[in-house]
Amino acid sequence: MKKFFAVLGLFFSLQTQAALISVELDNTSYQKGDTISASIWMSDLNTALAGFNLDLWFKSTALTFDSITFGNYLTVFADTDKYSAVSGNLLNFSELNFDALDFELAELQATPDNRFQLATITFIAKKAGAFALNFNKVELSDGWGVEIPADEVQIGNTSGVIEGVEEVPAPATLLLLVPALLWLARRR
Repeated sequence: MKKFFAVLGLFFSLQTQAALISVELDNTSYQKGDTISASIWMSDLNTALAGFNLDLWFKSTALTFDSITFGNYLTVFADTDKYSAVSGNLLNFSELNFDALDFELAELQATPDNRFQLATITFIAKKAGAFALNFNKVELSDGWGVEIPADEVQIGNTSGVIEGVEEVPAPATLLLLVPALLWLARRR
């Protein structure tokens, strides 16, 4: 009986590795006016990915959306259906493959480190301070068109800092010279 419970306990203690969708920045800190590159990665997915619909929240007072470039891990034969739109602080982007079968996508997405890039998003840093990039909505579908349950996907958000360079006003040169000129005039 003890062996039965030991095996049963071992069976329930084994956890399956959940898939991870994450945002990774090219640097940790930036200056005002810098281009910020954020890569969206999918890793440890145990099925082929045929489509995604994501909402990425960003701080619009600190960042300006610049562009998005989709990865090529959903494109087998023909181009995929791609969409992106910005509304306030929210960037919605999606991609859907209509022409490839599950096993074809699985072969394309098989990488040595079991991760592939969905998209690269660029922002322009416009104001000093901390910022975050957080997923608000994550919808994924497999090669058969079935939605991948949200509890099988972990989300990795990120944050960064835009360092401020304080502009020090240069005093007027004449105002600096006035005391020296007055001192020279008084000495005469």
